[in-house]
Amino acid sequence: MRLAWHSFIFELPDDWEATRYSIAVPSGRFEFNNRDGPLGRLSWERCTSLPDQERILVEYHRRYLRQHDKEAFQGFSGIRTERVGSFLVGYRRPGEPCQAVAHLKDMGVVLMWVFPSFSNANLTEQWKPILRSSRPNVGTWREWACFGIRCRLPSGFEIERAACRPADAWIEFQHRNMHRIDIHRWGIPRELLRERDLQGFFTHVLRGSGALVLDCQEETWRHMASVRAAIETRGTRGMDRLYSSYWRGEARVWHDTSEKRLYAYVQAAPKKVALLAESEVFRL
Repeated sequence: MRLAWHSFIFELPDDWEATRYSIAVPSGRFEFNNRDGPLGRLSWERCTSLPDQERILVEYHRRYLRQHDKEAFQGFSGIRTERVGSFLVGYRRPGEPCQAVAHLKDMGVVLMWVFPSFSNANLTEQWKPILRSSRPNVGTWREWACFGIRCRLPSGFEIERAACRPADAWIEFQHRNMHRIDIHRWGIPRELLRERDLQGFFTHVLRGSGALVLDCQEETWRHMASVRAAIETRGTRGMDRLYSSYWRGEARVWHDTSEKRLYAYVQAAPKKVALLAESEVFRL
């Protein structure tokens, strides 16, 4: 499973599920679990200068022992460290947490992983592949991937809002020029399409979000049943907002029968802003 967020990209095991997440750019975190419990926590912080990575690791373990094992804290004499890719990894003994820290110099960000229970097997089989897969999320186009949603957008787009549940994930991206892109993923399509076809379902969704549906056409897209729509939405900037002017937009929904999921892509922008080509957004 790929995780691509603000400044970083990781490859995670398929059974890792993000149960908590942050959309904030300066600092935030992800927490991952599976049916057996916690698997890891990834956090990020703005940091333009190179931090003392070993000191961060030592201080984390010192605080952990102070809270959970007073006797071990009194005899604390340090940790073992090793370099894994761009990360410095620190651990003390089996059963205690393991932490890894890296500095993305060009992004001005510190990444910190905390894994719940150290063992040589966990480090070798799970954590090292995750840490080695790390790379900065930079370039003219940046990738975004989480909760089954995956796309690429020009730099300048950031996450404005997100609501991610097991069978209903939705992320709204917005550029400073007010170009907005929503990507939605639904599970259990047999229930969603029980009383209406794909076009009726999508029209209902668009109108529920306040969009005017100007045209709606069924077509095949990437070998999947799909509906494409031309829409207008209320302007949210300057005089367009004052006069309730409409912005043009376009939208698509498709039914991925292999995944048993419905996906939708909606974009709208002021008149002077060019809409993005679908082939670029989903060219992965």
